[in-house]
Amino acid sequence: MLVMKRSVHTLWIMLSRCLDLSTYNMSLVWLLVAVNVIGSCSGEAALMRVYSPGDIIIGGLFPVHLKTNRNQKPGELTCTEFDFQRFLHTQVMIHTINQINQRTPRVLPNVTIGYDIYDTCGDVSLAIKATLRLLKSASDPHSCSTHSDFSQPQTKVVIGESSSEVSIAVARIVALAAVAQVFCGHPARSLQPEHV
Repeated sequence: MLVMKRSVHTLWIMLSRCLDLSTYNMSLVWLLVAVNVIGSCSGEAALMRVYSPGDIIIGGLFPVHLKTNRNQKPGELTCTEFDFQRFLHTQVMIHTINQINQRTPRVLPNVTIGYDIYDTCGDVSLAIKATLRLLKSASDPHSCSTHSDFSQPQTKVVIGESSSEVSIAVARIVALAAVAQVFCGHPARSLQPEHV
């Protein structure tokens, strides 16, 4: 268990270095990564995501689209206003995890890191739905099972969501499963140490 904690700590150091986009040149190849849309279960709205399997999954919640049509008209929820900068964040996360998995000598011997990244569209309800999907311990991430066990989720950490409002909602859910959350935005004044 101690080896696993050290390995996860090493992983976080590498991720934190690579998630700083100011020092990272993004190639056009990464712009061609396809984003899967999860098929809906019994009428649910689909979530946009990209997934790669692994022994340990790092979840990502990013507002790749900035708005939804929630206030405009009833019906199926759609996301609008593509944010290229947030899209680059997802690509850096994917690239970093792939580099960790392909590195020789292995950073995490006998362990493969996977990812499960969702577009939250900056919407609290979509972020909550994506978080619940991340915490499912089912081996099939496309499963529509309503019997989820959150005691041993495959996702060990959730990165992202730049909005304090959405991050607070996500934090309350991931805390139930003892999953770590890394907040990537600027905290609201009420979350700063002198106000807590």
